[in-house]
Amino acid sequence: MFLCLACGCAHVSDRVSSTPSRALQSVTPESSPVAFKPDTSPAGIRHVNAEGPEPSASETPLSTLESLERLALSRHPELGVSAARIDAFRGAHRQAGLYPNPHAGYHATEVGNLGTAGQQGGFVGQRFITGGKLELDQAVAARQIEQSSRELDTAAQRLLNDVRVRFHEVLIAQRRIELMTELVRVVSESVDASRRLYDGRLVGRNDLLQAQIREDSSEIQLEAAHNDHVASWRRLAAAVGDSELQPTGLDGDLEADLHEYEFDDRLAVVLSASPELIAAEAQIHVAESKLLRASREWIPDIDVSTSIRYHNITKSDVVNIQAGMPIPIFDRNEGNIDRAQADVVAARWAVERIRLQLMDRVASEFRRYADARVAWQRYRDGIVPQATESLKLTQQAHAAKQVGDLELLKSHETYIRMHLAQLDALRNMRISQVALEGLVVGPQ
Repeated sequence: MFLCLACGCAHVSDRVSSTPSRALQSVTPESSPVAFKPDTSPAGIRHVNAEGPEPSASETPLSTLESLERLALSRHPELGVSAARIDAFRGAHRQAGLYPNPHAGYHATEVGNLGTAGQQGGFVGQRFITGGKLELDQAVAARQIEQSSRELDTAAQRLLNDVRVRFHEVLIAQRRIELMTELVRVVSESVDASRRLYDGRLVGRNDLLQAQIREDSSEIQLEAAHNDHVASWRRLAAAVGDSELQPTGLDGDLEADLHEYEFDDRLAVVLSASPELIAAEAQIHVAESKLLRASREWIPDIDVSTSIRYHNITKSDVVNIQAGMPIPIFDRNEGNIDRAQADVVAARWAVERIRLQLMDRVASEFRRYADARVAWQRYRDGIVPQATESLKLTQQAHAAKQVGDLELLKSHETYIRMHLAQLDALRNMRISQVALEGLVVGPQ
């Protein structure tokens, strides 16, 4: 049985046939692996729903990369957490600009003096914030909003990287099932042809055994291809953020938009566009704002209060005014200022650390990309065309009755195996390119 990628149903495959042309018609020399076109558009992270995940879209057909990316950006919990964190800092920014509430109360003195109620009345007081500390508190919160927004950008880009890689893996798994299904059919026909030749004493027992070994091995590989397809879909569903996402045939072109990058150019793009690096630079601004705020903390705030009371002895109203502030003799916030200065230094070093980490990631990934590109080009320009030409020549010889069915089937088997090897090289090339394009952010 095999899985129909168009409808998702299971069908019985008549893999054994005595007519070689049936298998040869399924995969022709002109056929090529299915391809995929990556989306390099902006992340669109502002679509994140900060109020919670949207309903599952598992019942909606999702067959393109663009639709899966939109789903991931709208409902993945990682982005929801980051968006909620921004809202929290917005609340902190609003709160930081609010002035302290006044305080009021009841006041009584000299109660019982000369048998009277003494002085009875009320008071009201207010703390006046000095040194522009409220504005600086808001500036710190604003910088934290900026930094969190950059962190959301980083999370969104990392999420898109994951979705694109998983999308490629499912596409590759789809194509592998197609090729392996055809390979099993061809190898089964080879077994039938070998058995007929063995029965006619035209080949030895070993030739039949070798054909049967290849058949068993191919069937194992086909089963593994189906398992890989299921696992790839589950990982894609996790990357998208929808655990109920149902498998369907994906639309894409694996060979489209394969780029040839140069190391220096790619490194310059990464260093200029990395939201991770931009977030680290924003952290410097946060630390500098906190340092400025700490340097103003020692400036004393002024507490002013006034009260009005009725003096029961003199039968008159009495007004009292009081103002005071702490005297910054022993504590001028020196320790917190030192700590804030150290945080600024650490933030600046963190930027340089991330810059070096990005350079290291680009260097490592570019080596894998270069190896994958060489292998892919060798299969594309040399090995697969040679296998294609060999199959055509064998088909012509078979039509002229110069070779038998077994030789034709073996040539076809080689042709399919070269396409499988090309598919592996294409997978490495495509995933390496996505990783290289996504290196504006690092691993989570």
